[in-house]
Amino acid sequence: MASTVYYAVGCHQGKVREKNQDNFWIKGCYLQSDNKGLKKILHGEFPLEESPAFCVFDGVGGESRGEVASYLAAKQFEERYSRWNKQDPESFLFEGCKKISRGILEYSRTNCDGIMGTTAAMVLFTEEKAIICNVGDSPVFVHNLEGLEKISTDHVAYAPEGIKPPITQSLGVPEERLTLEPSIFRIPLDEEDMFLLCSDGLTDMVAPEVISKILDSRRSLKRKVKKLLKKALKNGGKDNITVILCRLD
Repeated sequence: MASTVYYAVGCHQGKVREKNQDNFWIKGCYLQSDNKGLKKILHGEFPLEESPAFCVFDGVGGESRGEVASYLAAKQFEERYSRWNKQDPESFLFEGCKKISRGILEYSRTNCDGIMGTTAAMVLFTEEKAIICNVGDSPVFVHNLEGLEKISTDHVAYAPEGIKPPITQSLGVPEERLTLEPSIFRIPLDEEDMFLLCSDGLTDMVAPEVISKILDSRRSLKRKVKKLLKKALKNGGKDNITVILCRLD
């Protein structure tokens, strides 16, 4: 079985948004709240024995200070991960989402008027399985010889055709307004699998079949991420774009 997870991450403000409300977490790396994205694709490796985790956070555009919410989520994930004893990974993600949500809410009540929110898409690897956790509509896909499959669940309300559905779950929303229920999925590890975590700045701009074709290519993870970003920008870049690819090897 594989002993290392290789990864690449790209983050771009896009062509339209005045702020970058996306953030991510990989091996203690995340962006400050006031950022323009990454200047280059980051890549590296994460030993499987360390229970590697990967996260994408997309600040909710309809709420104030989404870039602060996504930054706080990444910062608090780092604080929790650095103290985690690597036991009960499902609970670490599920309960962690709730504690991060409370932390964002407490910050918003202390430091600003109104609420702030962010989605979350996470993958955590153990030696036997990959655990996927998500809140909101930032997706997680697995790609292998059978193609591209969406693993996460979109927490969205009904909307007429042609209208983007509003999300029904996010980190940072007061508990009296909704009960936060992160979705958790577990899939066995397979060395053929590649995992894609992203913000909807990618999936709203690039069709699933195009994403799958890029992932099918013989490019490196770094070049695949770069290609996905370029495709989203070429198609309009109407939102912030964050892409993480990780692969067992």
